[in-house]
Amino acid sequence: IDVLFVRAGRWTVVDFKSDHFQDAAGLERLLAATDYLAQARRYAAAVRQLAGQPPTILLCLLNGPDGVVVRPVDGQN
Repeated sequence: IDVLFVRAGRWTVVDFKSDHFQDAAGLERLLAATDYLAQARRYAAAVRQLAGQPPTILLCLLNGPDGVVVRPVDGQN
């Protein structure tokens, strides 16, 4: 977990990634080839266990085609 914070009673986990990708299809290929989504879901489970509520999980991809891309992770609850 790179960043964990609570705002307005809601926990959020942000996981930063530095992989390069050129477009939406490239991002989907990257996510299919890595364990980033599964890792994020494990983070969600840990925060849920410790905080007593499911967090919002965000992947912050630093090297997208136009810079930073923030992607929510679905299926985390």
